[in-house]
Amino acid sequence: MIHFRVAASAAVLLSFSAMAARMKIEVHDQHIDPGETVAAVTVCEDDAIWDTIMASPDVSSIRVIPWKEITDSMDNYLSNEGVLVGNLVREIEKLEVEIQEKKSAKVSQVFSDEQIQQFITDSVEATGSFGSVDGAKTSACGKPGKKPRVPFDSQDVAAEKIVALA
Repeated sequence: MIHFRVAASAAVLLSFSAMAARMKIEVHDQHIDPGETVAAVTVCEDDAIWDTIMASPDVSSIRVIPWKEITDSMDNYLSNEGVLVGNLVREIEKLEVEIQEKKSAKVSQVFSDEQIQQFITDSVEATGSFGSVDGAKTSACGKPGKKPRVPFDSQDVAAEKIVALA
């Protein structure tokens, strides 16, 4: 039923546009370039439809226009577009579900101050790191020239450890 309405509306629209195009149109703007051409018109991605409708302005030519073929072509086009739209809607729904899954998987956890202090303590006391919180403070986290000397990669080790703990 919907396809019939769409086809009927399209046929009426095409007949009105065909009649309008056959009428003499006066140009009110005299600044238009006379060599300028009108853009090509395509109906439902079928150039032949417009060419058939606009073939000749006389009444006998209009009467022999194969409207059945034109409406069938338009219905086929609309059907194909409906399938494409349906596929895209399903793809969008699938991607929205995937986005929600990824958002829910990356929910951050809120840590208390005590937990944060414990993470820091555990990471700087890890093997290959600063040895203790005081060692990290006095060495300015391994800044060159500060005593006590710590391994050059102690900050990297502490960072990797805190990520593993969290």
